Amino acid sequence: MSSNTLFNLVWIVAPKATGGLLLVLTNIVILQQFQPSDFGYFTLCLTTILLVDALVGSAFDLGVVRLASLQRDRDLAQSLGIEAAAFWLKILLVVCLGIVLLTSSNFLETRVLPTENAQALLWFSYAAIVGTLIFRSCMVNVQVDQRFVIYGALEWMHLLLRYGLAIACVFQGERSIEAVIGGFALGTGVSCLVGLAVIVATHGWCGSFTKAHVKELMSCVKWYLPGNAAGALRDRVDIFMLAAWTDMNIVGHYSAARVATSAVDLISMYLSVILAPRIMPRVEAGNFLSMFKQVQLVLTLATVLLALLTISLTGLVIEAWLPAEYSNTKTVFVILIFGSLSGLLVNPLVVPYLAFIKPSSLMVLNGAVLPFVMLGYTLSIPAFGVVGAAWVTAAGRIFPALLALALAWSWAHNHRRAQ
Repeated sequence: MSSNTLFNLVWIVAPKATGGLLLVLTNIVILQQFQPSDFGYFTLCLTTILLVDALVGSAFDLGVVRLASLQRDRDLAQSLGIEAAAFWLKILLVVCLGIVLLTSSNFLETRVLPTENAQALLWFSYAAIVGTLIFRSCMVNVQVDQRFVIYGALEWMHLLLRYGLAIACVFQGERSIEAVIGGFALGTGVSCLVGLAVIVATHGWCGSFTKAHVKELMSCVKWYLPGNAAGALRDRVDIFMLAAWTDMNIVGHYSAARVATSAVDLISMYLSVILAPRIMPRVEAGNFLSMFKQVQLVLTLATVLLALLTISLTGLVIEAWLPAEYSNTKTVFVILIFGSLSGLLVNPLVVPYLAFIKPSSLMVLNGAVLPFVMLGYTLSIPAFGVVGAAWVTAAGRIFPALLALALAWSWAHNHRRAQ
């Protein structure tokens, strides 16, 4: 690994690793200050924000990385046009989402969020969704430029504002979950303004695009969107299923176990920030296989090491960080962490490689798994509660990860032989 790659790795992974720790810290603070039912509402709102970002944002962002990274040195205007098309399509979708919320707010406030401050939770969550989608577009621009120092600085700022304001809201005035979500939304909004300013300072106004840009972008997104949707639902539908079958107190206990796995999830997801833009140039140059072997060896060793640490330290972590009423989450955490570790094995390189080489593969893989996961939750939650949900969640991540790894290994070797 070159010194330049290591330098970039520090600027990308360090903020992401810190982000995982801050997310865990924020959740632990809320766990300490609120009842399990309140934490359940917080988790439901946060999961919705992340789910919409995964459903909409990641599909467009992946399309931009796939297309714009190849055009950056050849045709800057074409590359920026693709980014602009993705940005404005996101805006169109969030406007449509806002209209849906306006027309269905009464139902959502009475049936989905039956709490006193449901309206504030609903609209603060919507503001956070809008801010997250816009900020991710800003980050993709910097990522494609491969300006990783700026990328890291923006991410540090975003993390400190988002989680710092959320935690500050816990201790200011009357404690409430809607204030925490409001702080989350405010921090994300400020980050958006800074991110947009960075883009304008670098490229000037680059918000123009043509139908050709939209057509080229959608040629990728049409495959990424259903595949990402199935994958995002598979990874996050457990919270919604538990909320439907149980109550917010149980959702809060289950979410506490998920909190401890979130750092691994974030690190594995965002390691792809460095690796994804390098995939297609390596594939075109015919030397992707060597990169694949090196990266997967490191990820495998890291996965094994973290699995051993988890087995050894789980009890200490749960007892040290969680209130006494959450002590029964240890079993659920141990089950869930192995699903997260499977993500560490495939999310950084395997998933974007499959998405770039054959976009339909992820759609088929995630789409095939999703019905079994839904059926598993339907059968296991009424019978076994949170433990049943945890087993389904872990299995729904481990088996697709192993299949994806096998496909990527086979295709990388076949591509090498074809050359």
